[in-house]
Parts: sequence; C-alpha cells; structure tokens
Amino acid sequence: MNLNELNPTQIILLTLLVSFVTSIATGIVTVSLVNQAPPVVTDTIHKVYEKTIETIVPGEQTATVIENNKTVIISEEDFVIDAVKKNSKSLARIYSYSENKNKEKVKEFVSVGLFISKVGDIVAQKSDFIKEEKLIEKDLFISVASQELKLNLNKDLIENDFVFLKTEKLEKPIAFNSIEIENSDDIKLGQSIIVLGGDESDMLLTGVVSNLTRNKIIIAEATEEKEAETKIIVEKIETNLNPTNLMTALINLDGKVIGIRLDNNHFTPINSVQNAFNSTTNSLAVTEEKNK
Repeated sequence: MNLNELNPTQIILLTLLVSFVTSIATGIVTVSLVNQAPPVVTDTIHKVYEKTIETIVPGEQTATVIENNKTVIISEEDFVIDAVKKNSKSLARIYSYSENKNKEKVKEFVSVGLFISKVGDIVAQKSDFIKEEKLIEKDLFISVASQELKLNLNKDLIENDFVFLKTEKLEKPIAFNSIEIENSDDIKLGQSIIVLGGDESDMLLTGVVSNLTRNKIIIAEATEEKEAETKIIVEKIETNLNPTNLMTALINLDGKVIGIRLDNNHFTPINSVQNAFNSTTNSLAVTEEKNK
C-alpha cells in the first residue's frame, strides 16, 4: 500500500493505531525495567507514595498540615514547647518565711502546686507539707501578678496523697490560670508525657508512661432486672523518669494535665484529684448554706 494513496480519514486511523501500540509497548517496557531495577530505586518510589498517605493520617507525635500546597511538618518538639507554654502559668510556687541566725526574714520554698480553678484553688503534693508526721503550721504564700497572696490549707482531706489550698479573698478578684485536664482513664501505656515543675524557674522532663495500675469499680449496683455496672479506672501512673520533688505536673502532648506527682515518683491520676476537689467543694457549699 502506498501511503500517498491514503485519504485523510485513513491517515488519522493509522496514527491512532500507531499511538496505541506505542503506549502498550512503553508500559510493558516500564514494568519490566521496574522489576529489574535495584531496591534503592523502588524504595524511593515507595517512600514518595507513603509520604503522600501520611499527610492524610498523621501519627500521634508528628502532624502534617497542607496549606496552599505547602507542607508543614509539626514535630514532637513543637508539641512539648506548646504544652510547657500552656501550663507554666498554672504552676503555683508555694513558700513560707522563717528567721535566720541574724533574725532576718528568709523566704523558704515549700512546694509546687497547680491551679485547678480560676478562683485560686490549688492542689499540691501532701508530703511537702508534712513534718514529723503532722501538717506544717506555718503561714503559706504565693506570688501572683506582683502580689503576695496568703494561702489557706484545707485539712479535711489529709488522708489523700495530695492537699488543697486556696488563696485569700481579694478586693479585686484575680482570674487565675487554671489547668486543663484530660480523662486519666484514657491514658495509654507507652504514651509520651511531660513532667513540669521547678522552684524558681520552669523545669521539665520528657518520657513515656511505663506502667498503669488499674482497678474495676462499681458505678451502679445490681438490681433484679440488670447486672451491676462497672468501670475500669486508672489508680496509679508510672513513667520511665525520676523527677525531683520540684516537679509536680504530668502532662500529655496536647498540654492537658493527666496526673500529679507523689513522693515515690509515681503519679496520682488527675481524675482522682478532680473527684476529691468536687467532693470538697460540694461539702463546703452545703456547710456555708447551713450557716446562713
């Protein structure tokens, strides 16, 4: 057949046929070459593909955000910095005064607590306030916004591993920076955590949850119609860290408090603290109502 004798329609059909055959041949050759390629080449291809998938489902400690076709990777370091910034103003550095040999008034550090309400309620480790198996009788203070505020120690819950304190009433109330809490029953083994505290300046350690002590409790008694309702709660948290007495807050990477430190380097779940605080607050409200 002479190509010069083909009409326009036949030329177009011939061109399409050649393109189709060429594309099939190219595909076959490409697959064959990929199968014969060294591992480093295929690994690169797979990594590019996997990176695309990771932008849709970020990991627990690394988030990937796409803005205007620009990829921004948020590392664990960024989470730690934000969590510390969020909670540093919620630390309550508690101190008292004593006299030295020269009869001079000297400030003594007592404990680091956490503001658990915006009206000046503080929770702290009980052992810091015990001397000779008794609660200390000294006047306690904190400094907030260049003001020295006296604290009242609640002695109603000394059987717990923590104590509650409250700032004195002020003519002009202060809105304190209270902590944001997380449900401590949802803590996972191996979860990344931060321990925050410090007597004069902020100190921190980073680690993971190494052990959880759980217990089953009854939240609704059994009846003739149904069985008792139970719930699994976390009673004690352990980490792979060895914090000093100056460090009190156990925080997750979202910046939420999940526990407070005990004197044996374990942590009390924040749920236990919150339940005790709510119980105390309700009791005080009932007492005040009766005294009216």
